[in-house]
Amino acid sequence: MPLRLFEVTTRSDLNDFINFPWWLYRHDAHWVPPLKMSVRSILSPKHPFYKNAHRKLFIVRDGDTVVGRIASILDQDHLTKYNELALHFGFFECVNDETVARMLFNAVEAEAKRLKMDVIRGPFSPSTNYECGLLIQGFTDPPQIMMSYNPRYYLELIEQMNFHKAMDLIAYNIPIGTTIPERFQRIYERIKNNSRIVCRNLDKKNWKSEVEKIFSIYNSAWEENWGHTPMSWSEFRHMTNEMKMILNPDLAIMLEYDGEAVGIMIALPDYNQIFKTIKNGRLLPKGIFKLLRGAKKINRFRVLLMGVKKEYRKLGLSSVLYAKIWELTSQMKDQYKEAELSWILETNDAMNTPILQMGANPYKKYRIFEKKVSKKT
Repeated sequence: MPLRLFEVTTRSDLNDFINFPWWLYRHDAHWVPPLKMSVRSILSPKHPFYKNAHRKLFIVRDGDTVVGRIASILDQDHLTKYNELALHFGFFECVNDETVARMLFNAVEAEAKRLKMDVIRGPFSPSTNYECGLLIQGFTDPPQIMMSYNPRYYLELIEQMNFHKAMDLIAYNIPIGTTIPERFQRIYERIKNNSRIVCRNLDKKNWKSEVEKIFSIYNSAWEENWGHTPMSWSEFRHMTNEMKMILNPDLAIMLEYDGEAVGIMIALPDYNQIFKTIKNGRLLPKGIFKLLRGAKKINRFRVLLMGVKKEYRKLGLSSVLYAKIWELTSQMKDQYKEAELSWILETNDAMNTPILQMGANPYKKYRIFEKKVSKKT
């Protein structure tokens, strides 16, 4: 039977869209199966992200077998912030077949033309606030929590679709148990004795209040980053409520200046090490026990948020957060053997330079692609 493209319109199609990676990665030792409840949530039109966004899902079948999938994502917040007619693509998975890939990307390009967009960019699943970027370097290590993973051949497939590099994202591996560089120690010692500055762990018992403070920092600290789109309160609350279950307060730091929350550093234990053992992607009935019992066996963590409100950056508060990372790696070296700092824009010298000075190793790289939309019909 010939290959056929379908827009996902039924529950059965959606199930096939969600389940496809389990077939595609069945022989890949490094792939980590996501929790199906999380995938279903982020694809649901009821998810807070879609209050100002819209998505269409497509699959390609070879007979009855799904061989590829993709989503087109119209993010109105991105259009408004950047005054740019850009359609995003995400959730791309595909067999190693140029014909299948072309059918998927042609569907996205047709949607871009229908919407009169100028450019297609991705992968964003569904935005920079979630999993994004195509892995192009560092295939010999499983992805850490909330980071993407894909086969090596995806790079060639996407380039064959005439996409080119828009931006690279870097993930750093941080050595555990080594001495903090003297430069950071001097700044840290000077700042931590300032009575106006308080550095504390997050308080899960007062979660709503803590989330409100983190929210006040998040959009301010990241608003100038390339590709960043602001999160609404409902979307941010939804994300952090999901995060709460796996958050270790010892790995989450709040910086306050004169009583105002001005900086945040949040690291998460790499629960992907547990998710990898939940082969069917379901927490019930047995997955939840693996999740609970496995927490003490996790031996690495990922620093996924680290930032200071822009009006406070000249105070050197970022150095406090860098120093706290070193303290954590030293204090927890009996449990954690490695840490990841990810992701960092390749153009963000303000972060890349001190991270490299800390002795971190840029061991993975992810790419965002873009393509101008042809105006030919």
